[in-house]
Amino acid sequence: MQAIDRLRLLRDNTEAGDRQVFIQSSVPLDITVDKLWSWKKLQRALELWREADGVLPLDAPQLLKRCPSIGSVKTASRRVKEIVLDKSLIVYLIRSVSISSVSYRILGKKKQYTALVDASLGDQRLIETLSELTRQAVELIEG
Repeated sequence: MQAIDRLRLLRDNTEAGDRQVFIQSSVPLDITVDKLWSWKKLQRALELWREADGVLPLDAPQLLKRCPSIGSVKTASRRVKEIVLDKSLIVYLIRSVSISSVSYRILGKKKQYTALVDASLGDQRLIETLSELTRQAVELIEG
C-alpha cells in the first residue's frame, strides 16, 4: 500500500496519459480496484493470443473460426467481451510484440469489424489473413 501511495497518481500527467497500476497479489489490500482479472482469465486471454497467431478478431463468429479451441459462439462472445474490457492489460502483458487495433470490413459491406493484431505483420499479410478468415475480400479502414 505504501509503495502505491508513493506513486503520486493524482498529479496531472500530460506526457504519458492515464496512469495505470497493476497489482498481482492475492493479499487483500485497502484500495479501490477498477478492474479485477483472475489469473485463470488472464492465462485464457494469453492462450487465445497465441492460438490466433497475431490476428485476434473481436467478433465472436470470426474469433471462433480463428481459435477453434473456444468451442462455441456463446463462449467466443464472452471471450470478446473480456478482451475488449481489459485490452490495455493484455497489450501491456504481451510485450514480445507490438499490438495494435485495426478496423476492417468485407468489400461491398458497411459493417466494420475490429481485431487486435501484431503490428509487424504488414497490411498485405493482414488483409490476406482476414480475407481467409471471412472467406471474402476485406479492406482495412483508416483512422
